[in-house]
Amino acid sequence: MANSEVQELPEKSVKIQSNTRFWIAIIVGAILSMIIGWWSGFVLVEVGSIDLVAMFLYSFLVPLSISSIGFYLGWLFKKKAVKYRHPTDVREEIIQLDFEDWKQFVKAHNSRYFNLVSVGKIWYYFVPIIQICITIGIPLYIFRISPIISDFVALIIAMNISILWVISIYGGFRSTSNAASEDFTLPLIREAAQLAKIQAKISGVSKAQIVMDCSVFDDYKIYQNPRVVLRIESIEKEGYIESISEEMNSISRMLVVLYETEDLPQVVWWWLSRDRNFRKYVGNDESGYYVKYPVPSNITSIGVKDVSLLTKNAVSIIIREYIRERQSSESLETILGELGAKKP
Repeated sequence: MANSEVQELPEKSVKIQSNTRFWIAIIVGAILSMIIGWWSGFVLVEVGSIDLVAMFLYSFLVPLSISSIGFYLGWLFKKKAVKYRHPTDVREEIIQLDFEDWKQFVKAHNSRYFNLVSVGKIWYYFVPIIQICITIGIPLYIFRISPIISDFVALIIAMNISILWVISIYGGFRSTSNAASEDFTLPLIREAAQLAKIQAKISGVSKAQIVMDCSVFDDYKIYQNPRVVLRIESIEKEGYIESISEEMNSISRMLVVLYETEDLPQVVWWWLSRDRNFRKYVGNDESGYYVKYPVPSNITSIGVKDVSLLTKNAVSIIIREYIRERQSSESLETILGELGAKKP
């Protein structure tokens, strides 16, 4: 949770306001909502015995009003939760993260920057709808099906509306963006983690990590540009494969790098979704040329969703180049065989 005390950097880039009023609003609102719900339970029973249409309207408008007010107050508190000015004095770093740990990383980040990030979860929006339907359905159940729960109507509606208030105001706060949210809300790390999970299973991949750019100023960190970096068995220190995903289970760009040596220049291959072919660049060459896929396939044009096949080709390309221009080894040839790639 965010610190309840005001925090301020010397440069005043981030000034986090106290959340005391927000938590008070949740508690007081929950109590008042319970009272309103308790009273509404008795009213619904009385109205329902006279006019079912009036009962339906009443049971719909009361929870809808409470949910709307709660979400609005959550939105308002979030907008005023921070005063932010984009920092100018920052230190740039690169962080590496094992893809298995991404959930813990996201949870810790969103908890630390409670007032700064925008976090949208499906239950913020759909649970209130379900609760409104419950409030409508309980009276209808009593008068149309069975009166067995009539003695507990007030209690059930009181609890339901109180929970509705808490979820609405909390969901409004968490899902709303403010001045700092654009910088502090995490980028597409879930997509990168899923991509890393798929690529780690490919033969020849010894390590798959999520890499991000990190801007550091004082105790604050802003993360950008998540991508997946793969290392290849037997040649971990000779090069890498970098992939960027913009949606689940897809690759939008891929970079394959074989480092330079004392005698040989660096070799780079780019795969872009608009080209759908690897383009090779040697040394200072800026024009490059397209190369064929070394792994045979029935797919004539590999697309963004062909993650496994594209990764197999990338691994094969860097291994084939290493064997052809630098040094052959039995382990690398074995990997090529497992990938079904053509020998160099």
